[in-house]
Amino acid sequence: SSDLSNESGDVFIKGNHPDARGGVVWVDSELEKDPANLKKYSETHIKNAKYKEGLGFLLSNPRRIPYLMFKKFIVNWNFFGEDGRYNFFYGLALFFGLLGIIFSLKNISSGNLLLFSMLLWPTLLALIFFGEPRYRYPSEPYLIVFAGYAMQRLFSEGKARPFIRLAFVSVILINIALYAFSSHVLAFLKVVVP
Repeated sequence: SSDLSNESGDVFIKGNHPDARGGVVWVDSELEKDPANLKKYSETHIKNAKYKEGLGFLLSNPRRIPYLMFKKFIVNWNFFGEDGRYNFFYGLALFFGLLGIIFSLKNISSGNLLLFSMLLWPTLLALIFFGEPRYRYPSEPYLIVFAGYAMQRLFSEGKARPFIRLAFVSVILINIALYAFSSHVLAFLKVVVP
């Protein structure tokens, strides 16, 4: 719809503004600072002006682009809720899902590629616009599929290789520790990755 397409410029500028740190920053574009412009120009013109302004922010400081993309990725896939608490079950899905993805790289198939693409699209949107955990929610079931695959591999191979069992237990213990000390871990991350 036109509302969605016209808001994309707004989302772009808010995710790429100099004050942005991976998430959305609530700012107005230069065009919006004069309310008369909202009546003077069409929605499409305003949207395009916001894209141009956001792109101008990025091009005026291109060294900031990798940092901003890293932050957007972290914000999009982070395992802390809005309340600052560690999401234990999502943490399990994320850690085991990453293992499942690594295991899947050994046997690339069309099914695996489809699952990868379902994880890739919200990441690409976050890198272009801004990171927001709720934007990744539609792709979490696919992450859980990879997590299930990893757990199945760990259980089946763990009988023969004790190291695999140790990896499984380690993931559980790491999640318990992150959950128990979530406020301290989050405070540390905010200092290290501002």
